[in-house]
Amino acid sequence: MDEVFRGSEAIDAGRLTRGALRYNFRRIFPDIYLPAAVQPSLRDRTIGASLWARGAGVIAGRAAAALQGAQWIDDRAHIEMIRRCPRPPRSIIVRNETIAADEITSIDGMLVTTPARTAFDLARHLSRGRAVICLDALARATGVGIGTVLTLAGRYPAARWWRYALETIGLMDGGADSPDATNVRLLLRKEWREVPDTQIRLGIDLSVDLGCRGPKVALDVVEEDHTDIFIRHPGGVKLRLDLARKNRYVTRAGWIYILVFQQVNRGQVLA
Repeated sequence: MDEVFRGSEAIDAGRLTRGALRYNFRRIFPDIYLPAAVQPSLRDRTIGASLWARGAGVIAGRAAAALQGAQWIDDRAHIEMIRRCPRPPRSIIVRNETIAADEITSIDGMLVTTPARTAFDLARHLSRGRAVICLDALARATGVGIGTVLTLAGRYPAARWWRYALETIGLMDGGADSPDATNVRLLLRKEWREVPDTQIRLGIDLSVDLGCRGPKVALDVVEEDHTDIFIRHPGGVKLRLDLARKNRYVTRAGWIYILVFQQVNRGQVLA
């Protein structure tokens, strides 16, 4: 047995003895097990939480976003679930909230909030910076847009943190291709008069992470594992040469080209 399963069902079916279950498997939730040698991933724990709920709960928040393809979700994140349960297991956060039938979908047999409802919940329950990173990743993976999420939010004007959520949703942009790109974009939105755009195309095969079209300022956010700026070579030599090529292409198009490296701080970005 190499997947998440319900222990009592395995024993009743004769697939395991109680001793084998105790010594060879790891309990992640009440009566929910995984092989002892396996370190449970976010997906494993999400499946386990769904099994524990016996179909009575809807996976929400970051776990739902991850199931829908969003990247950059912390693998250690708690599993959030919409259901009624006064004493949920540790690492499962249960929210007794209203949810409509059209805000629920099914992924691999699990009940999961739709992208729009997932975005609304993320915007309400996470700090703004963390929420926008998740929202950007969700929008990039699913195509859900600000208008769709705001329409759904309009159903729940009495929900906790509603106004805060509306402001956070307004910052969502599926064009951000990394958490650092999101953080730089949020910083520039706060400091610049013009709202920066993402994934600006300057030619058939040329685009930049973000920038402002008015003053023609283009930025690329370069990370350790960055892959969309040509090709990284061990030691960084190839990266520097290729960034120099891209700099020439962008400046020939009449834009100011700025590189933001992972190591720089807030003051350096603004400078």
